[in-house]
Amino acid sequence: MHTFLYTVLALILCVVSRSISVVRVLVIVLIVAIAQESFQMICESVPLGADEIFDMAVDLNGGLLGVGLYEMWQKKSAVG
Repeated sequence: MHTFLYTVLALILCVVSRSISVVRVLVIVLIVAIAQESFQMICESVPLGADEIFDMAVDLNGGLLGVGLYEMWQKKSAVG
């Protein structure tokens, strides 16, 4: 589920701001992932652990997938 949500987030960022760089999109995705995990840790009163780090890695992979899909869509649009 995280992968899908962060893929959509990255796609939205790319579409809304066409001039934004890939690095900036991924930084924004990572900031949102850190904020989400921090909120969950505060609400559940759990310390930072391997599960939270794994979740952030999955979130970042979703962002990478979103950027990749956007780039593929842009190249296909330019050709056709």
